[in-house]
Amino acid sequence: MNAMAKRNLGKARQYMYASSRLLQDRVNIGDSVEPYSVLLAAAVPYRITTLVKLGCELYERDELIGAAVIARSALETVILLVTLGMMLKATCRSRDIEELHKKAEILALGIRCSTISDGAERNGRLPPAINILTLFDNVDKHIPNMRKCYDMLSEICHPNGLGILGIYANISRSKSGNIPIGRPSHIQIKYLHSLIPTVLRVSAAKCMTETAKIKHMLIQIRNWGSNHSS
Repeated sequence: MNAMAKRNLGKARQYMYASSRLLQDRVNIGDSVEPYSVLLAAAVPYRITTLVKLGCELYERDELIGAAVIARSALETVILLVTLGMMLKATCRSRDIEELHKKAEILALGIRCSTISDGAERNGRLPPAINILTLFDNVDKHIPNMRKCYDMLSEICHPNGLGILGIYANISRSKSGNIPIGRPSHIQIKYLHSLIPTVLRVSAAKCMTETAKIKHMLIQIRNWGSNHSS
């Protein structure tokens, strides 16, 4: 492991520890103005910290495919958390709780699997999920390069050229037609040794900062809602 990757993983663990101190083991939605945003704010950081922890461990074991898949999933979850933060910020300005409720419900309950969603939608229980790429494109306007990192990780996570032969067939070292198979080619995919630790660090950092900001905004909205209803 190079020095930069080691520093990034160290930072990721520091941010993850700071985020863990913000985790809640119980929430009370009885006095909340908008329950879905409260539930998301409490649950999403658990997923991010779990993924970052696992991603660091896989990377340190040189399991690059597993680490890439986990890092990609962590980044997706961070995008959802950032999206929630943007929604709450807009609500603090507009004080439109109804609009927040509509959007938060989709983030919290939306599903894409047709086997599950068809029946659920017909019964009026679960809304269709927002495409994650739509969320990435919206967030990328405010936080550049998030979509670029996601697309690079996707090339490894999917069974494309880089995801199969780029990792498990070291074609660049072929001699006399004998191609090493089965071990990742660190030369062909060396950018992963920079990308994965960086994404894990950014995911942990965003989890920490966004969770703190969201907690503060939810208090603002709850106080405003309580005063408004009274």
